[in-house]
Amino acid sequence: MKLTQLLSHPIIQIISFCIIIVGSANFGGPYGFFLYHAVQEGYIYAIIGIAGIVVTLVSLINKKNAITIQFIGVTLMVISLLVFFFSSEHFMNMYAFKDVLPLLTLFLFIAIIALVVIKFLRRYKF
Repeated sequence: MKLTQLLSHPIIQIISFCIIIVGSANFGGPYGFFLYHAVQEGYIYAIIGIAGIVVTLVSLINKKNAITIQFIGVTLMVISLLVFFFSSEHFMNMYAFKDVLPLLTLFLFIAIIALVVIKFLRRYKF
């Protein structure tokens, strides 16, 4: 299995999404932790994020349209992060990105997004 295929695998995509380190000056942790607790309270970013994870897992089952489903899943994950960071009550959560490790986890997810998008574009010859 090539490295690009390995890194763009749906499970790796989900793991890289969940380990993004976010937080404020007072509290921080992996994004998956925030999703788990926020979905119980009905926050929209958490619902979208969990939906992205579920859709990505479906791509493991539906092999015929796997890359399209995986692309939809990664799109939902990105939307979840954008809503999380740019909503007024969570805007301070960008504070964590002043450190190296949170930036590395974010860049890892961005690299995996790029691989999934490239795989999607090659599949449909854009």
